[in-house]
Amino acid sequence: MKTKILGLALILSMLLAACSGGEESSMPEADQSAMAEVSAEASNEESTESNVSEETSEDESAESSIAEDEPSTEPDAPANQNLLTGLADLSEEGIGKRPVAIMVNNIPAAMPQYGIDKADVVFEIPVEGYQTRLMCIFADYTKIPQVCSVRSCRKYFPAIALGFDAVYVNCGQNKAINDYVNSLGITQYDGGKDKNGIFVRDQERLNAGYAVEHTLYFDAPRFPEILEKDGVDMNLSEDKTGTAFKFAPMGEEITPNGEACVDVFVDFGSCEAGFKYNEETKTYFKTYWDKNENGLLPQCDGKSGKQFEFKNLIVLHNDYALDDSAVYDPARNRKHRLIDWKGGKDCEAYYISNGVKQQIYWEKDSEQSYMKFFDMEGNELAINRGKTYICFNEMDDVEFK
Repeated sequence: MKTKILGLALILSMLLAACSGGEESSMPEADQSAMAEVSAEASNEESTESNVSEETSEDESAESSIAEDEPSTEPDAPANQNLLTGLADLSEEGIGKRPVAIMVNNIPAAMPQYGIDKADVVFEIPVEGYQTRLMCIFADYTKIPQVCSVRSCRKYFPAIALGFDAVYVNCGQNKAINDYVNSLGITQYDGGKDKNGIFVRDQERLNAGYAVEHTLYFDAPRFPEILEKDGVDMNLSEDKTGTAFKFAPMGEEITPNGEACVDVFVDFGSCEAGFKYNEETKTYFKTYWDKNENGLLPQCDGKSGKQFEFKNLIVLHNDYALDDSAVYDPARNRKHRLIDWKGGKDCEAYYISNGVKQQIYWEKDSEQSYMKFFDMEGNELAINRGKTYICFNEMDDVEFK
């Protein structure tokens, strides 16, 4: 378009010529003892969380080259377009600003979580012990509610978060990945190093008998003032000012090119995620496996009561493998999971929306790159506007109906 405009301008000028001849504050005293407990939990995470058997693994090395993403811009897009959903729902303060990615526990003992029904994109990725963890990404950093329960970082989560230019929030980080995460230069707020009193124990959950590691919440409504105090630049980088995905035209919906799919079951091993299509809302509602009930139960937000709901589901294949470079328990030779987030044309994946699934593949050139999705002919995939759920798992353990 710019080339056409320049060309027209040149012609007009010739005709006219012819005619004319990129921190610190003290924690409130009341919170010091609680946060000392948070810090101890984070620093001792290697031993405490291996017993829970729910931690994740790491990828091997940082990419040295930065692949520039060309922003997906729309000439008629509203100014307050949410770059993660394509919907016009950003606050004025959130326009042109970086998203926030928050790590959330996803084992039944920590449910119900709260605050994550407001997330725009949710990644569910296996961790060791065949459990999963959620990374919830919020486009508007000024509208995030309190989020619970916050848990620790593993290597592939910041590698994905960085592609969205997100601020990364977690509590605790295994020492095996410190060098890698530091090399990314990602803006990170770790509850184990909290100097702002923004990571808080939920007293109601403690009183209700939750294990202490399932009670930490992120006081996100206070986050904008903390970011300003710390001098964090919240303006999106130039290559991230367009939408994170290629979306269907505004006001239109896409039906994937494939087979009917109204139920999806993803068996991660020790837990299972289910999705049921609702023809009235044209969305998928999330369930989880509860071994005590011996069945799938609605996965709902602990405060709003709303069941988690998504317009788009994307399932990415990943072989089960362990990372030899990330041994978190040498005595028992326990290693973290290895997730291949780079993808490629040979990597099987599926896009599910509006009751239909379509085989696709994905590519992510580096940690700094967006995750791009393509149909099997190599064309970039357009998805429907709305919230998106993305998971990694072995495809043999995924069932579509």
